[in-house]
Amino acid sequence: MRLLSVRVQDFWCIEDSTEFPIADVTCLVGKNESGKTALLKALHKLKPDETSKEQFVPSRDYPKRKWRPDVAPPTNPPAITTTWQLDNADVADLEKKFGVGVIADRPFTLAKGFDNDRQFSIKSDEEAAVKHLIGDLGLSEEEKTVSGGFEIKSIQKAVAESGAPEGVFSLLFGPGRDVGMALVKHPLIKAVGFTGSRAGGRALMDAAAARPEPIPVYAEMGSINPVFILPAAMQQNAEALATGLYGLVMLGVGQFCTNPGLVFIEPKPASKNFLQKLESLMATTPTGTMLTPSICSEYHAGIEKFSKTPGVQRITQTTEGLQRNGQAHATLFATDAETFLAKHELMDEVFGPSTLVVHCGSKNQMLAAAEKLEGQLTATIHGTPDDFAANADLIAILETKVGRLVCNGYPTGVEVCHAMNHGGPYPATADGRSTSVGTRAILRFARPVCYQNFPDPALPDELKESNPLGIWRLVDGQVGKH
Repeated sequence: MRLLSVRVQDFWCIEDSTEFPIADVTCLVGKNESGKTALLKALHKLKPDETSKEQFVPSRDYPKRKWRPDVAPPTNPPAITTTWQLDNADVADLEKKFGVGVIADRPFTLAKGFDNDRQFSIKSDEEAAVKHLIGDLGLSEEEKTVSGGFEIKSIQKAVAESGAPEGVFSLLFGPGRDVGMALVKHPLIKAVGFTGSRAGGRALMDAAAARPEPIPVYAEMGSINPVFILPAAMQQNAEALATGLYGLVMLGVGQFCTNPGLVFIEPKPASKNFLQKLESLMATTPTGTMLTPSICSEYHAGIEKFSKTPGVQRITQTTEGLQRNGQAHATLFATDAETFLAKHELMDEVFGPSTLVVHCGSKNQMLAAAEKLEGQLTATIHGTPDDFAANADLIAILETKVGRLVCNGYPTGVEVCHAMNHGGPYPATADGRSTSVGTRAILRFARPVCYQNFPDPALPDELKESNPLGIWRLVDGQVGKH
């Protein structure tokens, strides 16, 4: 690749070099060596050699007239911004990894600031990248058609036609956490929404907190969504409950965030019928294709870990080569309350079509198991009126553990409505006061501003006395279009 232009800002004696081109031969002219040395030193710090590994050090490199030891230098603008041109070999390497035609324009920018994170910006064809990534999943032609049924350009066209800002929809690809970390650290990002693993969420939370200007991260990091089946309900509806639970576990090959990964029952006579029905359904379920090979690999790793845990019985068995083409088989485990209470790892999420049934020898054991739970998105209780009257203490415990309590229903249905709460205490989410679904979800990305003693003409239209927009408002504690 070839360097096309350079701009250095707030580095040593340079306040702003402005952008200047780089030709085959570029001559730097100055009265002394300080300016030319600063330019070359900034370029070197953009990609230092392996022996020096030089970084920008604010106390040494930020202009002394601006330096304050109690205030971190701004990350925007970066200390150095460069423009480069990809050559044929560069394009070939990128197309091999991300797909033919993925590079929409060969020039790209590379910048680095005092946070020492390098930032790349390159124009790409998202549609080409999506088709390439789908092709790597080992899907059938029918599955490829379903997976690739949407067109990125169609979404962008709809955004343009609606008059919305161009950046309202963006799609970035990249292996590992690099893309996510770069976005979280970018100074223009003011809040983050995330759905993924606990490790990924914690990495983003830590990165956001370490910024010169910390920002909130609303991370959804996994949930095993326990189901409690109380004795009278089990006695009346054992097989129906097993059938309903089976449908939840298998929905989307077990890849719903509200998938029930734990089921607590008491060893009553009807519980045997429940477990037999659930086993027969799961044992005869054909394999399903998971979203990506890496998700499938993690699922099989979780299954293997549970299978090797002393005191845990794997009820459904299979000898198929499950990891072929991202295939996963339904898996049912069972254990007793003593084992569950003793082994914290049994609360780890196994993301996929599996569940663990915990036999509680008494109500006290069920209460102890509920107390042990970490924060969850949901908890479900199946019971009769008499069951609920006798288990108020269980409900009281679960109120402190989850964001949504479900009675005689199923947690996978997440309706977008005023009352919905799709969140929960850590580690289900980073902030248990927020929801990612429902009308309150927008509050994650809103900040209150108070206008005190402003004349009515100077107020935003949303706050003017006449309500020219005709919107619903809260005025003096009363909601209405006044």
